[in-house]
Amino acid sequence: MIHGFYEGWMKGVAELNASKTNHSKAAKYVGELVGLTPDDGLGMMSTVYWTGHGDNINFFGLNSAYKGVKGQDLYEKMSKKFVETGDSPKEAPSWRSAIYTGAVTSAQANLAGAAYDAEKSKTFAPATKAEVTAPAIASKPVSINFPSGKFLLDENAKTIIDIQFAELAKTFANVRVRVEGNTDNVGSASGNKALSEKRAKSVADYLKSQYGMDANRFVIVGNGPNKPVPGCEANADDACKAKNRRTEFQLIGG
Repeated sequence: MIHGFYEGWMKGVAELNASKTNHSKAAKYVGELVGLTPDDGLGMMSTVYWTGHGDNINFFGLNSAYKGVKGQDLYEKMSKKFVETGDSPKEAPSWRSAIYTGAVTSAQANLAGAAYDAEKSKTFAPATKAEVTAPAIASKPVSINFPSGKFLLDENAKTIIDIQFAELAKTFANVRVRVEGNTDNVGSASGNKALSEKRAKSVADYLKSQYGMDANRFVIVGNGPNKPVPGCEANADDACKAKNRRTEFQLIGG
C-alpha cells in the first residue's frame, strides 16, 4: 500500500508540473477542497515547490553524486538542537532507523524519464555591478581572520567555513553569495583594496573547489579598510586590527 501510494503521488506530481493546464486543474481541486476560488488556490500553489521522485532520491541520500543538503543533515542537526533548547530529553534515534526508503527504490523502474528528474541546480550568469551593493536577504556573521598582509586560507579558516557557512550556502543553493574581504589600515589604500579582494576570492575559491559551487554564483567585493568592525573604526590597537582583517558572507537575490 505504501509503495503504491508513493508511486501514484509521484506520478501525480509529474503530471502537475507537466503543464500550466494541469497546474490550473490542480488549483481548482485545491480550491474546492478548502473552500477557495481557483485563483486563490493557484496563488497558494505558486509559492510551493512540488517535490518529485528525483528530489526524494537526493533527499534520502540515494544519489551519491548529490552535494546539496540531505534529510540526514537536517535530522541530525535538529536532533542536537532540540536537546540544546530543552525541547527533547535526548537525541533522536539514528537516521537510518527512523526512515523507510523501500518505496522510493522500488519505484525506480516505473518512474523513469525527465518528468521525474530532481530540481536542476540554478545556473548563474556572471555577477553584475549592481549585485556588489544589492541588499542582502540574509547575512551570516562568520569572520575568517587573516594575518597581516596575507590572503591564503589556513586549515583553521577552512574548518570555520566548513562548519559555519558551507551548510547555509548549500541550503540556499539558488541565491548568490557575496563574499566581502576587509583589511586593517596598515598599508596603502590601493594595496589594501587588492588584498581584501584576494581574501574574498580565496574563500570563494575554497567553496568552489571543496563543494562544487558555481563560480558565477559568487560576488567578490574588496572593501579594503573602509568597512571596519563597529568599535574598531580607528584601528587603535592590535586586537581591533585583527578583527578588521576578515572576510564575511551575505546571501543576495538574483
